[in-house]
Amino acid sequence: MFDYRIGIDFSINSPAICIYDTKKESYQFVSFFNDGGRSAEKAIPAGAGLYEKLTENGVSLVRFSRSKPNSDYSSDQIIKIKEAFEVSQAILAKLPKEGSIIYGLEGFSYGSKGNSFIDLIIFNSILRHAIYSNLKEGDDFRVLSPSQVKKKAGKGNANKLDMLNFFLRSGDPILLREDFWVFSNSQSSSLIQKGKIVKPIDDLVDAYFICNALLEY
Repeated sequence: MFDYRIGIDFSINSPAICIYDTKKESYQFVSFFNDGGRSAEKAIPAGAGLYEKLTENGVSLVRFSRSKPNSDYSSDQIIKIKEAFEVSQAILAKLPKEGSIIYGLEGFSYGSKGNSFIDLIIFNSILRHAIYSNLKEGDDFRVLSPSQVKKKAGKGNANKLDMLNFFLRSGDPILLREDFWVFSNSQSSSLIQKGKIVKPIDDLVDAYFICNALLEY
């Protein structure tokens, strides 16, 4: 048995981590917030969704900054590599340093396309390298297929709304006592706006199911 199961849902602007401590039988949720280069002394800007409330309800918040696109193509690509490295290091900094760990990341869906997807591949690949380079004896690292994660939630073709509903109706007794789950249930009517789940709830939910999909290993 691993000391920790760690599910990482990687997105460009709001990566999320779910850490399960097998000895303490508890979850820890971490959300990363792109503050657009604001000073660390300044408050999270209005319109940033539920981030501020989440810090009061069991979610650790880590701020990071991404630059606006650079008009020079070469410079823009180098900036993305630099920022991808910085984000991957920020993620590693929030992970346990001792004990055996199994890490999980969700792989890419074959239907994805577009410039934003290309950026996601860059950032995700650098994170994969960082995790792989950080493995120690006794650790493991798995890249899970999207359907594998969704099946753990309830069905292999589940969409984002399905995943949230599975999360809110969870029968996991350990999750049900976590502040983040309690808060999410109490605010369930406000978690969906214009047919979409507000950030970063969807990423945190996905991280939880990635974490639990690691059970089969």
